[in-house]
Amino acid sequence: MIMQNALRELECTYNRYEPVWQQWCSYEYNPLSEQDMNVVDIHQKNDFKLKHNLLKYYYNYKAITRATAALNKHYTEFKEWAVNRFYFNIARITTRPELGFVTTLEFRLIEMPDEIKAAIQKFSCRTVQELHLKYTDTDLMLEPNFKKVLQFLAACYVHMPYDYHMN
Repeated sequence: MIMQNALRELECTYNRYEPVWQQWCSYEYNPLSEQDMNVVDIHQKNDFKLKHNLLKYYYNYKAITRATAALNKHYTEFKEWAVNRFYFNIARITTRPELGFVTTLEFRLIEMPDEIKAAIQKFSCRTVQELHLKYTDTDLMLEPNFKKVLQFLAACYVHMPYDYHMN
């Protein structure tokens, strides 16, 4: 029962990172240890359920609670990283070779995958300029805005080449 509760807490904590977990793990300044990321990955692949075929190490209660604590401790850094990636991807989408970075170009006029366009529309802004006026970094880190940021990033990682993403 104690182990199941620890796994449930790890799962709930992981779910806040889930849309861009792999990108966060590959970020070179990610403060999580390899051990903590491995514990999360093993349990995520097993749906955070107790499996008898896992190495005993991964059922170590201390390892699970340490990974959960690390995720909680570094959540603010994760949010800052995600908001920075959000701005970077918005800039990549709205930059035109002939014009440079255009803050007044309407999102609806920009050619981009529908999933990305739908994610941007959730912010109820027509342009980058309006987005910057309506939302501060702090606003974007608060729910429900942060969920929108993660949805946008997840769409970008699926539909845009890797070179569009900062590490």
